[in-house]
Amino acid sequence: MVAGELVNAFRISQNLACSSGLWHRQLERSKVSNYIVIEPGNRSYFGDTDNDIAVLDAQGRDIYIWEDSEGFFAVTDGQSWWTLYGFEEGILNNVGEEFAFDHNGPAVYRMYQAAFDRVPDVAGVGYWAGQLDDYGLSLLDVAGYLIRSAEFAEKFGHEASNEQFIQAMYQNVLGRDPDAGRYSYWTSMMDGGTTRESILLGFADSEENRVQVIEHMQAGEPWLIF
Repeated sequence: MVAGELVNAFRISQNLACSSGLWHRQLERSKVSNYIVIEPGNRSYFGDTDNDIAVLDAQGRDIYIWEDSEGFFAVTDGQSWWTLYGFEEGILNNVGEEFAFDHNGPAVYRMYQAAFDRVPDVAGVGYWAGQLDDYGLSLLDVAGYLIRSAEFAEKFGHEASNEQFIQAMYQNVLGRDPDAGRYSYWTSMMDGGTTRESILLGFADSEENRVQVIEHMQAGEPWLIF
């Protein structure tokens, strides 16, 4: 497994990748890529160029990936365990699907959790991750779209106050009401001009939210497919 603090976890379902194209990327490469075939077994691989690509063949099995705070990736298909470091991208060799190890799916999932307190739909995660990966949107941009969505308005009202907004963030991420001191702190920040997009992004990327997302992933929840 990973050595440092766990910061990301996600699963690639090869059946979904083939049918929906969520993972397919037309990668533009300005330099020669170094393709490294990842052999079966328990092995470690270290990338040593600017564009190392891991070639994985899991024979149709789903692939689970964990990332730690030191940049190591633990990867398994349920039969082999690999530790990878210094890789920018990967390819599922048997289906030709490409993916980036810094794929934005987990970040989008965390924002769905913070904004809507629900399991994200795969199509929604795929769409917004694609906007981040391929079209230059920022996480703040995505946060704004989620806050202005019909679903958010239906849950919290079209004219939710700053107080109601903070209450929603605490319930969605922490499952509880804020204590008086933190409640006053966050509402004062918003009254002073801090945007709702920034607040949502902060809660989405908080340690508490990361922990609950990673716990779901490690439990093998089938809907965590990015």
